Amino acid sequence: MKSKKGQSLPMNTIVIAAIVLLVLVVLIMIFSGSMGTWLEDLKNAKKTDCDEFANNKGVQAKWVIGNVCTGETHQVFGTFTNQVVGQICCVPNDKK
Repeated sequence: MKSKKGQSLPMNTIVIAAIVLLVLVVLIMIFSGSMGTWLEDLKNAKKTDCDEFANNKGVQAKWVIGNVCTGETHQVFGTFTNQVVGQICCVPNDKK
């Protein structure tokens, strides 16, 4: 009786593909300009209040229920004192 063995990808191929995918995502973020806002928000993650962060930038903050900011806004990452579970802080994108 013949033994039928399934073909599978070697583990090295899977690891290399995951690394390539990660590098591709980082490159897309850099060239699309998203990396700049993400790094700025990461530096400001110690802010205690979403509205305070927005006021310092001269814009109005908006709380969104869910995990995606909509329209011309982006998420400010951090833990805020006035944050309710399930909400994220969104501020308008910088006009360039």
